[in-house]
Amino acid sequence: LRDRKFSTLTAENGLSEEYVLALAQAPDGAVWAGTKGGGLNQVRGGRIHALTTAQGLASNVVFAVAAAPNGDVWAGTPDGLNLVRDGRVRVLTTADGLADDFVRSLYVDRQGALWIGTRHGLSRYASGTFTTWTAADGLGSDLIGAMMQSGNGDLWIGTLGGLSRMHDG
Repeated sequence: LRDRKFSTLTAENGLSEEYVLALAQAPDGAVWAGTKGGGLNQVRGGRIHALTTAQGLASNVVFAVAAAPNGDVWAGTPDGLNLVRDGRVRVLTTADGLADDFVRSLYVDRQGALWIGTRHGLSRYASGTFTTWTAADGLGSDLIGAMMQSGNGDLWIGTLGGLSRMHDG
């Protein structure tokens, strides 16, 4: 730290909120930061652009961010799942098939499918369709905190009731 190897972006530099909850890097190199009350910030080439409820985001609280290989950016909020594509925001909710509007975590797998961790289960979004799993299907709990895919393709899911593994779907 004494070597000053860190630089910090703050509201003074244009960040919409200094409390950052989630980060993801898009294929184009942009860094997306989800904040506690300032929406979603895109940092690219030293410039910061914020997306908030004024631009269609479901909430200015962003718990999770994930970038897809095709350039889509996903943001999880307490009020739904947000797709950012070409600067436009589309909100997906339980009305569209999502397990719960309170999105806690996101993960894009190697096939490009989006996995969504909520308070009421795990949803997978692929080809415009949601599929949901809950504790009734074998998950440790319906409250999903984190996900990752291992080298063999298994999906590991961190839940309130332990670590669950999905093998071969």
